[in-house]
Amino acid sequence: MTRPRRILFVHQFLGSFGGAERYVELLLPALRERGVEPAIVLFGTRTLDGTGHLSRVEAFAPIRTEPGATTPWGLRRALREAEPDLLHWNMPEPFLYRGGLLAALPWGVPSVLTDHLPMMRNGLHYELVRGLVNRRLSGIILVSESAEAEARSHWRHLPPLAVVRNGVKVTEARLRTPPEDEPVRLLFVGRLERQKGPAAALAALAALRDSGVPARLRFVGAGSLAPSLEREAGELALLDAVEFVGFVADPAPQLLDAHVLLAPGEFEGLPLAPIEALASGLPVLASDIPPHRELARECAALRVVPVGASGDAWAAEVQRMLPGLESLSETAITAGELFSVDRMADGTVAAYERFFRPD
Repeated sequence: MTRPRRILFVHQFLGSFGGAERYVELLLPALRERGVEPAIVLFGTRTLDGTGHLSRVEAFAPIRTEPGATTPWGLRRALREAEPDLLHWNMPEPFLYRGGLLAALPWGVPSVLTDHLPMMRNGLHYELVRGLVNRRLSGIILVSESAEAEARSHWRHLPPLAVVRNGVKVTEARLRTPPEDEPVRLLFVGRLERQKGPAAALAALAALRDSGVPARLRFVGAGSLAPSLEREAGELALLDAVEFVGFVADPAPQLLDAHVLLAPGEFEGLPLAPIEALASGLPVLASDIPPHRELARECAALRVVPVGASGDAWAAEVQRMLPGLESLSETAITAGELFSVDRMADGTVAAYERFFRPD
């Protein structure tokens, strides 16, 4: 079995720093520890202007950065510089590279890709391009079992698949105990966009306080919905109970300071925030979507409520969790060890060995 030594990651930014970016930030150092030499070319860096992330992505050690979208000629320059054994495409969404990806594949370097999200539908043109690309890939890495099921149901022809679930750094953890003479501290970590469902977290807070439960909610993340969420919090007379922290590079202190993480996303691949929460000992209440159910099977400290459920439903489940918070927290810490960066890196190397077919 042959292991490719030089890997060129290809990543395009979509205007924010999310799970797909965190994936390579965690994975690349772990691959280096395993004797793999990863390099990365970053496209779309202009979209990070003014976000404060440019200095952070420099730690990826990119061999090349390009301000605009992925292009065949930009990739050709990176290929000449890196001379990789294998291209690894990092896909925040499954149609991102479109024609550019198709043009790159016939250049004599085998390609694999990681799909982070279920198969979002972007129109027949992109479906046809991606369908042809699938036939030319050496393999696809999927970040959850539910993403694999979605891929198999969506595409008729697929290359070899490998499920390598996302991993996080297992750092400091602590047991949570039921709050007594203090408010319940709820936490939301993620982009403030519709996909992540931050409005549901605000509705849960309002319902808890209406039922007489003292509670506070902290939003950690940035996004286009921030102004409307703040406006709604004012209309609900919740400004004294809501805090908008913005984006933070390391959410660990926020996780350690909370009683329950709310994760009401509408669709996900395998989100990192709930995994990081569990690893810290923080119980999670999440939307009932396939990747969250997958995590719930692994850990009873993650519970689910239906997508689109009312704030009252979220609040009622939070109240059911609170008396057993210490037991849930202990369960979370144990389960968090199943989602380490080391496991993710080992699985990725095993996928490379399986997919790699040198000439």
